[in-house]
Amino acid sequence: MISSGSSFHGYQTANSGINKSNSLPPNTVNTATALESGGMYKTDDLTLTNKPLSSTLKKNREEEDMSFAGITFCDGKILAFADSKSTRYIDRISHDDGYVRKIFKADEFILVFTGTNTFPIMDGELTRLQKLEDWMDKNIPKVSSPIHLLLMLQLYFDRYVTQDVGHLSVKGAYLNHTPNLPRYTVLDAEIGKNYFRYEKIPAIDSNSWFMGNSEYVEHFKWNSVELMTSSKEQLCFVLEDIVKKMQTKHGLEWYNPVGGPICVEEL
Repeated sequence: MISSGSSFHGYQTANSGINKSNSLPPNTVNTATALESGGMYKTDDLTLTNKPLSSTLKKNREEEDMSFAGITFCDGKILAFADSKSTRYIDRISHDDGYVRKIFKADEFILVFTGTNTFPIMDGELTRLQKLEDWMDKNIPKVSSPIHLLLMLQLYFDRYVTQDVGHLSVKGAYLNHTPNLPRYTVLDAEIGKNYFRYEKIPAIDSNSWFMGNSEYVEHFKWNSVELMTSSKEQLCFVLEDIVKKMQTKHGLEWYNPVGGPICVEEL
């Protein structure tokens, strides 16, 4: 099942400060403390806005119609999956970044990403490329909340990333330990320079969420039963078979937007 939702939560920042047109709802983090190599800084009173994506983000969505990633729930297990192909666009020209990790796991939650996997940052007086996986490995141990972690990443984008490289789409999940609540919560989020939005969605066994290349997403939409397994090995086999069938369907000359080893992680 694809969940489109109707009430995405987010905030949009600007050079002049934080938009304060709305109030934060209950149980929403309104203070993020981001720990960076240079010390600590804090953004208070983050507020919600319904502003649309920028034209740059919309343009990059076409360029980033690549790869696939998702989360599925079965027999009390949370499985996150993704391919490992990474293509970066600079001035609408593609650059192959090789194979990367897109799934990141903490003790209490799991996240999977699509979008840019490397981004240019200022390091002193020089510009260098920061890998998403290196940033995640460094910062996941600092937090227990996935929303806090994503806020830290967005603040890092605002502070250090030197150009608009598009957006990161995120699916996450964690187990609920509160009685009378659905077993799982799905986190659907999007991060860009000066942009962040998220939505929390209740989920149960047999639910699946996925994103990425439109053709693969359409396949998952109509064949979601293929994702209903609690076995990492079985899900990996199913996904690899889907990639092969897509290539056969379109022929050997078709550029397959999905590539590299298929990765599946369990929480």
